[in-house]
Amino acid sequence: MIKLKNQFKIISIYLFVLLGFFLIFNTKCLHAFPGIDLDARKHQLEEEINTLIIELTNVFNDTNL
Repeated sequence: MIKLKNQFKIISIYLFVLLGFFLIFNTKCLHAFPGIDLDARKHQLEEEINTLIIELTNVFNDTNL
């Protein structure tokens, strides 16, 4: 039982140190880098909104129901 407790302490310390190194050296994962600038994304969203509005008006203007 004592051996298992010591192994658990060693493993937990190792994981804590590993997590620390991950947070220190890999900070790019912590920030949002979208890979596309905000103006281009805004343009995409405006196009999607326009497309959805057109589809919505087509559904409500369909008199074949």
